[in-house]
Amino acid sequence: MDYISPTHQDILDVLNQINVQVVINNHPICYSREYDGYVLSPKNYRNNSNQIMMLLCVDTMREYRNDWKREVGYTISHEAVHVAQLCKSGDGYFSTIGDGNDIEKESYDLQDNPEEVLRVLKKYCL
Repeated sequence: MDYISPTHQDILDVLNQINVQVVINNHPICYSREYDGYVLSPKNYRNNSNQIMMLLCVDTMREYRNDWKREVGYTISHEAVHVAQLCKSGDGYFSTIGDGNDIEKESYDLQDNPEEVLRVLKKYCL
């Protein structure tokens, strides 16, 4: 994905370092065309591995987003926050990394700041 920023590549590198399985397009959740991305805990019944799985539904973004290349970056950041939430909880369930209690709002709030996403990902997962 030569169209993502260096910081987004750094996020992907950390995900690789912590053994998050990044799947591009090749998952039933992506086939539904309902999501740009998704994170599956190892406890999720749709996850057939024992590791965290991040789905990037790039074909869906291409089909439904005007600036799909930019959306890929937002999605990497957004879903990486969810990975940090899983790492923080340590029990396979999502937990906010800040003071709030809404994991989705937290991910949306941080997705525009990939440097901060990289920081929290390193803080909670490395």
